[in-house]
Amino acid sequence: MPKKHKGCVQSTGLFSDEWNMKSGWFVLSISFVLSSSAQAQIDPSSALLFNGAKPAAREGTPDSSRYTVRPKAETTVRREEARPPAARRTIVVETKEDSGQPLEPVTVTVPGSDAPLAAPALQPETVVTRVSRQPIVLGAATNQGIIDQRRLNLVELNLSSGYLYTNAESSYFYRRYTSSAPVVGAEADVWLTPNFGLNVSYLGTLSGHVSDSFDGSRSIPATQQWFTAGVRTRKFFGGDALSPTMVFGLDYYEYQFRVPSDSALREKLASIGVRVSLEADVPVTATRSWTLGFMVTPKLQHKETATGVEYQSGGNVEANGVGVSLGARVQFERRDAIFVKLSYFIEKDLFSGDASIPDPLTGVTPSGVAVTTTQSLLQFGYSWGN
Repeated sequence: MPKKHKGCVQSTGLFSDEWNMKSGWFVLSISFVLSSSAQAQIDPSSALLFNGAKPAAREGTPDSSRYTVRPKAETTVRREEARPPAARRTIVVETKEDSGQPLEPVTVTVPGSDAPLAAPALQPETVVTRVSRQPIVLGAATNQGIIDQRRLNLVELNLSSGYLYTNAESSYFYRRYTSSAPVVGAEADVWLTPNFGLNVSYLGTLSGHVSDSFDGSRSIPATQQWFTAGVRTRKFFGGDALSPTMVFGLDYYEYQFRVPSDSALREKLASIGVRVSLEADVPVTATRSWTLGFMVTPKLQHKETATGVEYQSGGNVEANGVGVSLGARVQFERRDAIFVKLSYFIEKDLFSGDASIPDPLTGVTPSGVAVTTTQSLLQFGYSWGN
């Protein structure tokens, strides 16, 4: 073993002390660098918080001229002022169906804008809106009631049946007779506008007969027919279903009384001319109404046509007629209705001069023969419109 010298041991201790000092300065430098890098990465707002935790630098110290420490920020929480409930707006909507019955109002609440507590409370605002689905009818004023749906029809067709009784009174036997029979009829209206239209109608008897003997022991078929064609104008006294309506008509009028050509006592008769009519429809409810009519046929052309017998009641003849009607109508809906009507018509024929042949019962030739013919008609019918 080599022998250690005393000088060498001392040298080694000095080296260790020197190394420990250098290591300490190295560790201190590394710690300073890492501390500086970490401080650079801190958020400025966080740094302010950290600085706020340090006491302020006093004057006269080395840091007093290089740094300014801001005072600690006060953190306050302010409560929002209480606000009143949002103002509300109420909307009431009322609607009506086609039948006119009001529906239950619907209330809708809509939030409004907020208002400060100190502001005065807002009053609710109510808006009422009325919605009507009633159809618009041209030529008629609208009311709060139910619109009469019949006014929207362009075409109306009436089919009817009934019974007719005819009685002719005269001092001349050939013009005196009675006849009765069932009847059927059809009538059509075409409305070009709600106030103006065209009309055509037909009415005829079924299985009618008339006596063709002096004692009533022989009867022959007899047919009575009416035909009219003309124009119609109507006026509405209001716009709802309970408003009266008046219809004015101007028609070509033709009446025929026909018997077989071999009749021994009866001739064919005809009356042709112009007929003026006026009919009122007066509703009682939305579905029921009364009808009242009046007609006049002035200056008719009355003719007698020979059959098995040939006679003339006089030279010239003046013929006029008037009639009235009363009826009721039940309207189920716009298209369908039923009606009943009772009509009474009178025609007066006044001949001038003497008859062409004597009366077969008295043997006297009458002069100025007058004939009054009355017709009573009862009808039941169905009406269709579109």
